[in-house]
Amino acid sequence: VNLHNYMYYTGVCCIDEFDKMSDTTRAILHECMEQQTISIAKAGIIATLNARTSILASANPVESKYNPRLSVVQNIQLPPTLLSRFDLIYLILDKPDINRDRRLAKHLVGLYFKN
Repeated sequence: VNLHNYMYYTGVCCIDEFDKMSDTTRAILHECMEQQTISIAKAGIIATLNARTSILASANPVESKYNPRLSVVQNIQLPPTLLSRFDLIYLILDKPDINRDRRLAKHLVGLYFKN
């Protein structure tokens, strides 16, 4: 089987907890994002596969609280070389509001439990 002919196109790879990824996994992902290939060594077969896909990733800030005085890189502590591979970095900030949070919690619980 010639694995070099297989290509992976138009998919979306969704990664949650991107900030908790190990350095080894991050290095593999960096290869994929930089060279659009994935190297595989299994059962004596060594192959490099083309991987052209979109990556959607979410990451939490350090200590689970975003510090507006720090840059995005400092807040999530991911290497700038990896972050530069993303075309768009979008921040979603949750501003604590006890009344709004209580209403949201009641609504969500109400979806599953009726009074």
